[in-house]
Amino acid sequence: MGNGLMVKCISIVLMAFGAVMSANASATQSSVPIFECRNCSDTQMQQAALNKPGYGVRIVYNLASGHIFKYKVYLEPGCMNGGEEPQAVASKSDGDAEAGTTSTCNQNPSREIEWMPIDTVMLAPFAAMVEVYNDSPALLATAKVEKPIGDVGRNPNEVFSNFDPYLVAYDRGTGPTFHTFLEAARNYFNTHSSLLNSDPSLAVWIYDVLAPLRNLQISIGQQPAVNLDMGTIMQDITIDFVGPDGSYVRVKFTRQPNSEEYEVEFVGAWNSMGVPLPTSQEVRTPGFHRQFRGPGGHEAANNMGDFLNRQGWGSYGPTPIGCRSYILSCIVEPRPMSMCRIDCEN
Repeated sequence: MGNGLMVKCISIVLMAFGAVMSANASATQSSVPIFECRNCSDTQMQQAALNKPGYGVRIVYNLASGHIFKYKVYLEPGCMNGGEEPQAVASKSDGDAEAGTTSTCNQNPSREIEWMPIDTVMLAPFAAMVEVYNDSPALLATAKVEKPIGDVGRNPNEVFSNFDPYLVAYDRGTGPTFHTFLEAARNYFNTHSSLLNSDPSLAVWIYDVLAPLRNLQISIGQQPAVNLDMGTIMQDITIDFVGPDGSYVRVKFTRQPNSEEYEVEFVGAWNSMGVPLPTSQEVRTPGFHRQFRGPGGHEAANNMGDFLNRQGWGSYGPTPIGCRSYILSCIVEPRPMSMCRIDCEN
């Protein structure tokens, strides 16, 4: 009976140990996650690394303190008699060890954490992250920047003129100004010197943080080094290029992970009140209208109407005043001339 009990116990332990080995084997990594523990103490950063689901190597940082740590989380198997093989306990009555019993395991498998030295290739990009955090906290908090539209250069389709948000929006998909502006916006991000002159923090983030991190190899111990999983590091940045009257064109910069490629995408264009600027195709669509509410609505409606007039749209009817809101609408047919008007809504 004693031997039977001992064999059964060993079997249970081997099954449990196999499950632990399976869990640790599943921790084989294809990338190392990095994440922020905002305003954490060093102890809290270690606990955050331990609490992050899964196993393997992970990097945690705190920009406020300028600290960055690397840890390995693993599953420690349970033990029997402190990790020793189970032993038969002799009966004190007759000294017969064969009649003995076996002590049982009293420690469950547990998640453990081990400190690892941070890779030296990680130090310079992290120092750049801390620099941007100290110099431009709003950039990291909002992932958004506002810049004068003149920063992207002049519009070659107009004589000695910066890009006009109204014309960029109006030409979308049909005119030369839209495509020229988008190319100029790509060049704005693609030229380190021009970006540095326009926004030093943005230049540091793109060229000193995102660029070196994209192909960074992180050591995970015995296995080959792997890429950094940049899922929590800001890679999408919204830029509003603002005209003199407060109208603006919004583009989105996205750095492609583990690549030198990036995208600059047109998001939209609005006036200073947040009313979308129309495209030429929209204005020609039946039912087109724009509504302007609140103070400044009269001037904003007239500004958009004047722009459409310069694009060849006629106008009819007097512009009302003292309205709660103003409605700008355009008619293509049946009138002989395409026309727009502003109506009052109270």
